[in-house]
Amino acid sequence: FIQVAGFREKKGHIYTLKAFKRFSNSFPEKSFKLILIGSGEREKELNLLCEQLGIKSQVVFLGWASPEQVKLNLEKANCFIHPSITPSNGDMESTTVAIMEAMSMELPIIATYHSGIPELVESGTHGILVEEKNIGQYVDAMNRILDWGLQPQNRQRIIDHFSQAKRLKELQAFYDFAIEQMHNKKSK
Repeated sequence: FIQVAGFREKKGHIYTLKAFKRFSNSFPEKSFKLILIGSGEREKELNLLCEQLGIKSQVVFLGWASPEQVKLNLEKANCFIHPSITPSNGDMESTTVAIMEAMSMELPIIATYHSGIPELVESGTHGILVEEKNIGQYVDAMNRILDWGLQPQNRQRIIDHFSQAKRLKELQAFYDFAIEQMHNKKSK
């Protein structure tokens, strides 16, 4: 499992760690790893939580990583986790680039029904969406997604709906429409 996000409240790392603890306890004979890429104000708190939960040896904090390093780690992962929450200050995510990058690498996604994420990830097709802060649903999603493997339809969704080429076509259509409207007004 891998999560790429700054260590801020809205990224939901606390829920990742608590769910990972419960999930990994279900498989004492296996040694699952959780890779956390990022940095930020909550890093010490998250390290302490790993110690308290007894999962320090299973969680790898890689710190900030270049895009190339992120890609290399995504290639090694089996699942991308992004449990965004609405924190007390109301600061919400938009459609996250991190999820798009993971989908372009064909990884199945575990994320929350938060902000624009459901527009990107269709639960049951591209991954599994869970309610914010619901550790039980999160653990269930981790168990269910174990057998998914790579998801080529995730890459295709990014190409079809979120790629630069798609955005350029939409922008061109917008300009063509605006120019046509200007010409129509002038000819009247």
